[in-house]
Amino acid sequence: MNEEEIKNLPTVMVLGKKCWSPATCAKVIGVNRNTVINWARKTKKGELNMPMISAPVARAKIYIPVDPFMNWVRYGEQN
Repeated sequence: MNEEEIKNLPTVMVLGKKCWSPATCAKVIGVNRNTVINWARKTKKGELNMPMISAPVARAKIYIPVDPFMNWVRYGEQN
């Protein structure tokens, strides 16, 4: 996706940060929505360090802050 398409995707303001849903996030990086949800589960268990905003309970709504997530994904591409 190019920058213009990314800017037009739906976002939500959570705790003062622009965030995506897991489905929107998956669309941006070109993976399945379930992949992003699995990354969130691993982050809650401490196995991964994906930036996200969520309550620490099972089945809580997950929000992915746009800028920190894109930096996290781009860092992984460099290695």
